[in-house]
Amino acid sequence: MVPRNRMNQAQAMSQLTAYLDRNGNNTVAQYNMAVLLDASGQYEEALAYYGKATTSSTKDYYATMKAECEKRLADQKALSTQ
Repeated sequence: MVPRNRMNQAQAMSQLTAYLDRNGNNTVAQYNMAVLLDASGQYEEALAYYGKATTSSTKDYYATMKAECEKRLADQKALSTQ
């Protein structure tokens, strides 16, 4: 059985992907997709969406979240090489 939060997360990603297919330049949707991917440990994919969102927005927390995701990715890579 899939945990409820994972099922909801997968459903949210699916719906957001469909939305982004139609509205690819929506900064808030790009940021939300980045957050979902980041929360699921898909840091490289998340960074692509954070990058899109930060180039289209002046919200400081978008850049802050991107930097934190970059750190998580670096940590993950460092741990995988040990």
